[in-house]
Amino acid sequence: MRIKKSLPYALTPDLQLISAEEAYHHKQKTVYFCPRCYQLAKKQVKVTLVRKSKPPCFRKRKETDHEMECSQVQKYIHFLAKKLQIPMVGNELQLTLSPLEDLSTYSLADRFQLMEKKDNQRLLRLTQKILQAHHLESLHRIFRLYRISQAGASHSLHHLLWQPTYTPPQEPVYLSLIVGTVREVMELKALVNLYPAGDILQLHFPTLYYETKSLKLLHGQKVICLGYIKKLMDPSLYKMDILSFAHQIAFLTEKAIDLQPLFKKDWLTKTLFAPAQTYRRLSPTTFQKLYTKKADSLQNEKALIQQRRKQISDEIAYNFREIRKEKDDIAILKSQLPHSTPLSAPKRFVQKIQSFFSARIERENQVRWMLAFSQQKLKQLQKKRALLQKRKAEISELLQKVDKAYQQALQQLEQERQMKEKVVGPLYELPLSSLKSIIIQLNYQHSEQKLGLISFQAVVFLVKKWEGYYLPEQKRELLLTSSDLFHKQDLTTIARKIWNFIDRQIEQFQSEERKRRRDHCTQ
Repeated sequence: MRIKKSLPYALTPDLQLISAEEAYHHKQKTVYFCPRCYQLAKKQVKVTLVRKSKPPCFRKRKETDHEMECSQVQKYIHFLAKKLQIPMVGNELQLTLSPLEDLSTYSLADRFQLMEKKDNQRLLRLTQKILQAHHLESLHRIFRLYRISQAGASHSLHHLLWQPTYTPPQEPVYLSLIVGTVREVMELKALVNLYPAGDILQLHFPTLYYETKSLKLLHGQKVICLGYIKKLMDPSLYKMDILSFAHQIAFLTEKAIDLQPLFKKDWLTKTLFAPAQTYRRLSPTTFQKLYTKKADSLQNEKALIQQRRKQISDEIAYNFREIRKEKDDIAILKSQLPHSTPLSAPKRFVQKIQSFFSARIERENQVRWMLAFSQQKLKQLQKKRALLQKRKAEISELLQKVDKAYQQALQQLEQERQMKEKVVGPLYELPLSSLKSIIIQLNYQHSEQKLGLISFQAVVFLVKKWEGYYLPEQKRELLLTSSDLFHKQDLTTIARKIWNFIDRQIEQFQSEERKRRRDHCTQ
């Protein structure tokens, strides 16, 4: 297939792309070069501006030698495909594009992901290169020669080009390529004049990801858009959502604009936290302090009791050694006494015997005195042992109670730690009394890997305030994951859901606290 000799664009001497219409209004004469030949071989082949043509165009000069591929479309397309790393099998471009059907049933996060395909950029770049060197009608003829494979089926590439004579129904909506000029940019909406019918395409940008100020740069640009076109009520108005600028828009000039979607965290922060301004701010550090005094006090008390029990155990051991010693002494003393029974002779004979054995009797009396003393001491030691053992039993019982209280305190401390471990700011406090408060925690996470996916967390605590600490008694939590935040009003809707939950929990806590006070007063 051969294509027109006329060109809609040419290169200036400084190799800037210029349209025939722009060149027509230039008063200063200059030379222009064929963009196809420059794309193919960096070769500067002159072309002529035909002013009489309507619209103006550039035309090849007869005396100049253009590259062979410049006029042979198949070779030209193969050259571009190779340069853009698009594999080709016969006349089929091996591109994996976004789904051909409408994505409106998908979540915004999934739509972001489906639109951010590298092959979308390759197709836009291919269309851009063709249109920089050919007329739009030539693009239609070229696209009829090639196909793409989607979802296991082969489709003509030409079916992606939006047809000005075709009025798309409301359903279904298909992936389409469209060409036009941005004539106006308003509040995150760009109006594009479509070629060649003059219809209007509204490009809608997610207000949470793009700035109107940045989009103003689109004004006057000739663009190629890839996306899903919907017909609006006005017969000449169409709509396309632009989620990923780099994957859905290409420019026919080299003055490209790169606008990356960037989530507006300040919008979310202002919308989500606005109702919280009526409450008192609370430092997360203050709230997260763990009440360890009770556990520490019981631990110290337990250590002192254990120390006292050890002292008593040492005293019992020492007492046991003393008793053992006294028993040994008593056994020795008993062995020193005579084994004979006392004399039963008349008194006058006993006196004679005693006087005869006075020294021996005196020693025996001394031994008996010592034996009686040791036996008395043994009784005292045994009595002391009984008291020590009783005291040890009492201390062991006390230690058991303190240890039980200590374990309970540790359990309460662990519960407190678990309730507080994932608490991050900002926090807000609503005092109920001098000893009770409601604490509100708000948090969100925005996925940088999956645009459009935002997780929200709202936690409401009922806490007891004690010695400068916040001790959670109840905790109620709401988790929301939204993947459809497109406009600012979507934020307002989800913020309303979160604060409705918070208000309900506050009302319940207040009701429970009032009931507790009434019950306390009636007792």
